[in-house]
Amino acid sequence: MARTIVTHEFDSQPNFVYFRPDEKDVVYKTGSRVTHEAHMYAQLTTPHPHVIQCFGLTPHNELKLQRIQDGTTLRNYLSALYHDKHKPRLSTTLALQWALEVSLALNHLHQHRILHHDFCPENLLVETDAEGLPHKLYLMDLDAAELLSPDTLEGDPTQRFRGHPHLAPEQAEDSTEPITTAFDICGLGHVFFALIQGTYVVYNLRTEVPLSTLADYLRRLAFLCLQESPQDRPSLGDIIKIVQALNTIAQDTPEHAETPALDNIRTIAQDLKTVVPTSNQP
Repeated sequence: MARTIVTHEFDSQPNFVYFRPDEKDVVYKTGSRVTHEAHMYAQLTTPHPHVIQCFGLTPHNELKLQRIQDGTTLRNYLSALYHDKHKPRLSTTLALQWALEVSLALNHLHQHRILHHDFCPENLLVETDAEGLPHKLYLMDLDAAELLSPDTLEGDPTQRFRGHPHLAPEQAEDSTEPITTAFDICGLGHVFFALIQGTYVVYNLRTEVPLSTLADYLRRLAFLCLQESPQDRPSLGDIIKIVQALNTIAQDTPEHAETPALDNIRTIAQDLKTVVPTSNQP
């Protein structure tokens, strides 16, 4: 199933993630939080096609994870793509497909009351085929994940991560906002923006961007996800509904993916204006 090391990060951390020559489908991960990560994966009672599978811990406290075919992280993939002028840019059709895949993967976690807590391009894995062509995204790395309270659907307010460029404002040390699934929505906005722009520096954070192409719709949705207040971000259900509609149009009428949009996406424009603020329900 797999042939090579899956990410550049793994190359530089041979004692953190490694492979055994006699095992083709498993990657082993070590570290101080592998027991916690195994516990988070164990909450996922059913597998998901866009979430890396975990096969538990070995007797030596090694985390056994699904090993994919060749690939790299989304951050590495987009960085290489947008920094090489000879490579074609990520098509809007593929960007929309990946936006849907990562949204569904995140929804799978939230349905199991798991807050990823570190949802970003570095923790998404692009699987490529033998020719280096991308065809699937996976969500990985649950070592920072948190199980939300079944009563309040909130995380531990004392566990606020700091210093990561993709963190939501409510993770600031002086924030009084509860940590909910809305936190991951902010990370999802960063991923959407990276898929469209090829950069991780978000600029012109406006929800009223012109809607002339399908990419514009995803860009506006990204800005909505990045709103400072968690209550102003769309729910994951609304996000999936909109991204699914955009994907349907891109697949049914590919010529509209890169050109000005027509009447058939005006209803999506209305959806974007009336998205329900996140309900904090997984």
